[in-house]
Amino acid sequence: AMYIWDHSANEGQGGYLVHYGESVPPALPGQDRFDGIIPAFQSFWVKAESDEARLRVSPEHHVQNRRLYREAPVEENQRRVFALTLDGEGFEDHASVVFDPRHSEEHLNLPALSSLEHRTAELTLSDDNARWNVISVDPEGVDSEISFSYQLNANVPGDYQLEWPSINEFGGDWQFELTDHETGETIVLEEGGSYSFTVDADSYGKLADGSGVQPGNPANDDETNGTGNRFSVHATIGEITSAEETAALPGAVELDQNYPNPFNPATVIGYRLPEDASQVTLEVYNTLGRRVAVLVDGPQSAGHHEVTFDASHLSSGIYTYRLEVDENVLTRTLTFIK
Repeated sequence: AMYIWDHSANEGQGGYLVHYGESVPPALPGQDRFDGIIPAFQSFWVKAESDEARLRVSPEHHVQNRRLYREAPVEENQRRVFALTLDGEGFEDHASVVFDPRHSEEHLNLPALSSLEHRTAELTLSDDNARWNVISVDPEGVDSEISFSYQLNANVPGDYQLEWPSINEFGGDWQFELTDHETGETIVLEEGGSYSFTVDADSYGKLADGSGVQPGNPANDDETNGTGNRFSVHATIGEITSAEETAALPGAVELDQNYPNPFNPATVIGYRLPEDASQVTLEVYNTLGRRVAVLVDGPQSAGHHEVTFDASHLSSGIYTYRLEVDENVLTRTLTFIK
């Protein structure tokens, strides 16, 4: 991995651009990537994999208008990425976990570098006192659950938001929960969702002018704001047992957002029943109110259910799916793009 500092990033507040040495899936940090061509007189950082690593530059390596990285083939369904993004007060940052059975845990680990500006807002993965932009995990080594800690390094007070744009890659067998250790709040992550929080001026305002923070030093140092690992994400994988399923029954009928969305040609719709239902109907309607599909029609047991909707015979557009359980009616919309 190669890093360069760009003073124009984050709306002029500065930030690192990263070159990964190969093409990467869109779910990895995207807006802070660069093409591997280092501008003249630009300082840069390189991650070395061993003590014997050397960087040699010879005249034949000097190229113009040509990318320096190789295209790495990615087999479908082999690599999935959980990306958590931070946005607010003109800053944007990303921290990603790559689940890839083809590589060791260290293959894609990218260390996080400290900001060179006094004002900063950064989100990094935290592990054994090290900070990472990207870590790699072999999913075959994960039993039924795994957790990740995230460090918030922010000295600019204001309103911020976390999003998880790639969660639809994991399907219904995975469930992610985000915990804010400052507020104690825990939420289940769903596609298209977000979590808003505030960086308090009383705790962080003293650093907004750079006092106590030097370029290159972590903004979360114990002698500064001491934020530590503010967030954690806990992922549960695989089927749940009957005892766990009973404990996890919802208090009311729930209808999930379909995934993926938008989709082509098929998508999965999930819903939850708090108790056995004598009649469950799941139907899809177009914008004219015409029913175009009946996905479920009959009695169902309590618990979580999923059904696949194939729209290959329909036109592109926005459709409404309607769940009716006895006297309860819930609706959501989905987007089909051919």
